[in-house]
Amino acid sequence: MKRSHFPTCVFLLSLLTCSEGLAQLTLDKCYELTEKHYPLIRQQALIAEGSGYAAANVSKMFLPQVTVSGQASYQSQTVSISDALGDLFPAGIPLPSLSKDQYRVQAHIQQVLYDGGNAANARQRILAGASIEKNAVDVSLYAIRERVLQLYFGILLVQEQQQQYALKTADLRQVILKTASALQFGTAPKSSLDELRAELIQAETTTTELLGNRYALLRMLGIFTGQELDTATVLQTPEMPPVSETSRPEIRLFESRSALLDHDEAQLRTDLRPRLSAFFTGAYGRPTLNILDNGFGPWYLTGIQLNWQLGSLYTIKNNRQKLRVQREKLRVEEAVFRTNTQLLRAQQQQDLEKFRQLIGQDQEAAALRSAVKMAAESQLENGVITTHEYINKLNAENVARLSLAIHQLQLLQAQHQLQFLTGP
Repeated sequence: MKRSHFPTCVFLLSLLTCSEGLAQLTLDKCYELTEKHYPLIRQQALIAEGSGYAAANVSKMFLPQVTVSGQASYQSQTVSISDALGDLFPAGIPLPSLSKDQYRVQAHIQQVLYDGGNAANARQRILAGASIEKNAVDVSLYAIRERVLQLYFGILLVQEQQQQYALKTADLRQVILKTASALQFGTAPKSSLDELRAELIQAETTTTELLGNRYALLRMLGIFTGQELDTATVLQTPEMPPVSETSRPEIRLFESRSALLDHDEAQLRTDLRPRLSAFFTGAYGRPTLNILDNGFGPWYLTGIQLNWQLGSLYTIKNNRQKLRVQREKLRVEEAVFRTNTQLLRAQQQQDLEKFRQLIGQDQEAAALRSAVKMAAESQLENGVITTHEYINKLNAENVARLSLAIHQLQLLQAQHQLQFLTGP
């Protein structure tokens, strides 16, 4: 950001004594460090991993499904061939009978041939659900980005205040030296020197308070970024950001939620389709499929099975209406979000214009106050004005410079806030 004609290096030279080797931090670097360090970012990998497992399970639906079972039973009655067919055979011919205790061990294999598109749609629904979770995390992280932005500019504001008070302190020290010299020659009263020193102590007290405030804000920023930040850390004033029309993560979240509703609607059509599968059942036990044989033996059964559940016909109309209502609710949510964002952007645009006008006025006022203070310093040396009058003019200059610095930072923050509202 373009500064006024006041030197910006005075703060670093007077407060930190040396600018070389100090930790430099930019706003973009803070964003980057926060996205890497904030615990919520770990959910991104977990969401991808979990959806990968779920999709892999869906793909296994077309693998043969094997069921192994065993059974031992005793029944009170069995089919009696002698009673049913005894009259058809000559007397004395023994007819087989089935045992009441029966045993069976079997394996059943079923292979899906056609599932009506259920597996493919289930896989798409899993991916759509994962996209919703991921975009929800992005929305939360984007909100954290705004908090980092506010903290960053809060620290810059304190730095600007420290800089202005460093300038005021330097002016006071210079005048104190001149007044002390004048006191030695008897051309200035001791009360003038005492008043200047009292004003210097007050300025130094304010500087100490600002230092504490800056340290607290730096510690909060350090928690977000995962860095050890202290008063030796210098935040660089960011450039004016380019404002471009990009997609907010909230918009991507709305889009992913809409995509899931598309897959829910596709599932309604899938539920109406038949399922076709092949099966094979092999077993060993007693009795076999031959009811005339009461011995142990193997047997198998194979074929194709068609299942067509038509119960969804009763509910498909209502389910479609439910999806329609959900889509309308989603559209309303998105419309509310877009409207609120437009209102905030309009407010930011108005703030930008306000700060630009204030900066122009502040620059003129600061220049005039600086000229008045410089003249007052000369008048103080010549005894034309009192020390109290000089301090008033010095404070007026400090207020004017501070107002200019604050409005310049607020303009820059408003532009970054506008970029935040527009998109990353």
